[in-house]
Amino acid sequence: MALNPSPQRQSVVTFPTPNVNDILFFETVDAERVGPDVPKYGSSHPDYKKWPNHRLVHVEAADDQTRYYRYYYAADQLDQDNDNWSYSEADIGGTKFDAVSRDYVIRRSEFSSTVPAMGAAMPDTPTGKFSGTHVLAERKQIPLNDKILNGLYVVEQRVYVKKVPLSRLDFDEFFKTTNETKQTLYYRGETPTGASGPIEGLNSDNAYWGMHSGTIRTVQQLSDNWFAVTEQEVVKCPTSGNDSRVSLQTHMSAEISNRLSGKSPSTAQNIFDPYTVQSNLQRNTNCWAHGLKGLTGFVAWNNRVGQEKMMGGVAVTKRHVLYTEHAPYVVGNKVYFVTKHDVLIERTIVAVKVHPNAETGQDPHEDGDFGIALLDQELPASIEPVKVLPINSYQYFDSSYFPSTTNTTWDAGSSNEFLVFGTDQEEKALVRKLTFLQFKHFVDPTPDAYDTPSDADHSANYGKFFGGSPSSTYSSWYEALVNNDSGNPIVAVINGECVLIGLVSVEGGGQGGFVSAPRNYNDINRMISDLDVEYAAQSTRPTDSSDSIPDYFVKGYQLDPIDLTYNFINYRPDDEISTYAPNACARLRYETVVNYAFPPILQDVQFDVWNLRSGGARTYPRVLYSKGSFRGPCKAVVDISWSTTQPVGLEADEKPAPEPISIQNPLFTLSIPPTLHPPLNFTVSVGNSDETWKPTNAVYSKNATNITTWKPHIISSEVKPFRGGWLMETVTVYPPS
Repeated sequence: MALNPSPQRQSVVTFPTPNVNDILFFETVDAERVGPDVPKYGSSHPDYKKWPNHRLVHVEAADDQTRYYRYYYAADQLDQDNDNWSYSEADIGGTKFDAVSRDYVIRRSEFSSTVPAMGAAMPDTPTGKFSGTHVLAERKQIPLNDKILNGLYVVEQRVYVKKVPLSRLDFDEFFKTTNETKQTLYYRGETPTGASGPIEGLNSDNAYWGMHSGTIRTVQQLSDNWFAVTEQEVVKCPTSGNDSRVSLQTHMSAEISNRLSGKSPSTAQNIFDPYTVQSNLQRNTNCWAHGLKGLTGFVAWNNRVGQEKMMGGVAVTKRHVLYTEHAPYVVGNKVYFVTKHDVLIERTIVAVKVHPNAETGQDPHEDGDFGIALLDQELPASIEPVKVLPINSYQYFDSSYFPSTTNTTWDAGSSNEFLVFGTDQEEKALVRKLTFLQFKHFVDPTPDAYDTPSDADHSANYGKFFGGSPSSTYSSWYEALVNNDSGNPIVAVINGECVLIGLVSVEGGGQGGFVSAPRNYNDINRMISDLDVEYAAQSTRPTDSSDSIPDYFVKGYQLDPIDLTYNFINYRPDDEISTYAPNACARLRYETVVNYAFPPILQDVQFDVWNLRSGGARTYPRVLYSKGSFRGPCKAVVDISWSTTQPVGLEADEKPAPEPISIQNPLFTLSIPPTLHPPLNFTVSVGNSDETWKPTNAVYSKNATNITTWKPHIISSEVKPFRGGWLMETVTVYPPS
């Protein structure tokens, strides 16, 4: 019986990968039918239409007679990236990185040890599977255990490292900031961001390394081809160039606009609710301005019949109220303040002083429209006097809003809106925009005396402020001021605190004397001092034996300026003696206590004349001090700044140098221990009635000491290397209150 002929080829198929095209199979071949010549390894399959990518990889005998052979065919994996990956970790220089491992089966004849190059990007296959950038970091060849495939193929394992900066955050206990340390991998031939050439060519003198705005950049070579660049933030330096400082005028607006957000004028405009009688003044806790520091320093009520809600005024010290001269308080008036918790505080005005150059009876009233009222006792801590802008505040208003570098008027312009607020006779917190600030002078030309201009020159030195109606965004929070609103404050909000711009002298948008214009600032302080001295002299006279006027001793009250140096940009730094280094990118301020001595301050010398029963008289000097000597713990402010360039430290301010006064003549002997004092002139006159001495006149003059009042001053300033830059530390001591 005839046998069935055997087939020329019989295939047995396996699937080594998920791709059905990547099959591995062998065919049993009858040599008698196809011939004894074996094809070369790597030759294509005869049925190239069915197996276009398969090549002969191995041939072996299938029987002992060598009639039948097995031809093994494998596909060249052209799309191996779809399924040859796995997640792993790579160790480079002892640091582990996330990685992806890929195994490639490559024909030996096509294998290259340099392609792809080290550092080459990994194929994005499967598309979107891997996030970030992966680069080739390691490659190694693995022999195939399968003798069938090993002759023609090699397996190469490629490790692609995910190239992401490794970062660490550390807390800087010195500057109280969180600093970042970042490490980035670079492969030989790669140019780091910001560098001038490949990583391996950047020698130690290259400008890329070292200190850059608080960050030290260094490098470590991890292997022959890999480099780790470390950027360590040793001092946090913001990228703005002004460290953490912001624009004052922008900040002022944001403080108000943020507080208005989500509120309605119908419920959040009244400071008091109700505001009807002095005995029931309750703060409206929903008012947008509620809780602002200094708001309790606004006069809430007075006892002038029919004018209880008028007059306005603010406490500028614990003992003094600033008001407008054309809407004045008088001795005996009572003023009322309300604490945050609705406690009514009553004080009586015991003395007043108006500006000597106030334009009495003239309209408008802004020039010198100031008065100071002395209260019968200090206000409690629950009532916060309102601070003012410093006398050099022009430096903190954007200089581009001044028409020129020498022009002294800040002009907001019609298109800009910088918000402030003020009150009226109904005690509403009304929002308006600040349009002009007249400084008149950046430096007061006559700081030690009141100005004495003619009537025509009144406006030459007294700076003013001007307010106006805000945009439609805030118009519902605005009301034009009307008659009897005079004396109410206009304030900026700075770091949650009311800061006095001035008091209303002219209705409408709000207009009046700008208290921090240098001339006004000095005059108001002088008015406070003069009122204190005058009242102190009156209260301590010996003739006041009934003590109808309680003794009053001068404590050196003055306006309290808010500190702008730490938080706000100075647009004219050359005009300021700063306690911080120029171009400092990191700042720190803290308060401490130091032991310090302040000498006594002479207030006055009064001469008491005692008449003798036998005729004639004796003169005895009586020395009055405005401050007694002090030695002990004092508040000190330490200002620390860091910069990349070495600053010049500040010279310590001149220490107070008290001087003694000694005068001896036939009428009296005056001996005063060392004290601070202004210029002094003592005139002695012996008239015709003296029983001993002929008529004689004498004048004793004493120059002022180097300092005549207690004031803050720098006691030390030190510059030293620190963290690759320079640290400047300045200590300012403050007199006791």
